[in-house]
Amino acid sequence: MTAPENTTPPPAPAPSNAPAFQPTETLALARENARLAAELQTVTTERDQLKGQVTDLEVKVNSSKEAELQQQLDAMKAENETLKTKVSTFEERDTTAERTKLLDGKVSDVQLALRVLDPEKHLNADGTLKTDALYTDFPSLAPAGITTPTAPDGGGGSQRTAAGATSLDRAVQGGSLADINAAFDAALTPAK
Repeated sequence: MTAPENTTPPPAPAPSNAPAFQPTETLALARENARLAAELQTVTTERDQLKGQVTDLEVKVNSSKEAELQQQLDAMKAENETLKTKVSTFEERDTTAERTKLLDGKVSDVQLALRVLDPEKHLNADGTLKTDALYTDFPSLAPAGITTPTAPDGGGGSQRTAAGATSLDRAVQGGSLADINAAFDAALTPAK
């Protein structure tokens, strides 16, 4: 016995809304997609390399700017020191000129007085000269005709003044022995 033969036809395929399969278009799209992916990878690599180069250049620019700014700063510091030195020199010249003017006519040797002058000891707070202190410390600076009690030729007795010679000096110049003795006695008598 044989099985009966199936005489029913196979079911018809279901209708589809999809377009018919075309292998050549899909293959072309796949190739284009692969090409674009490779190109994207190349561009990404180049971009990363360019970013690295930009970063390197920025570092170089910053370091060169820092070096340039440091050089400018060093130059400015040197110029500042030069200007400070010049200002100091001008201040010293100005002070020397002021003191020379102050000492002129009040001392016998202005240059020596400039060297030995102690501003704290020989100048008042307002900058005027303390002649008594200067003559006491340096009797040789007293102008001619003015001696001080500590002067080697002063002897601690009556001293000459800016107004002129003492009465003893005038008596000696006059030549009268009586006048000389009277002036000498007057000089030895203590002042009352």
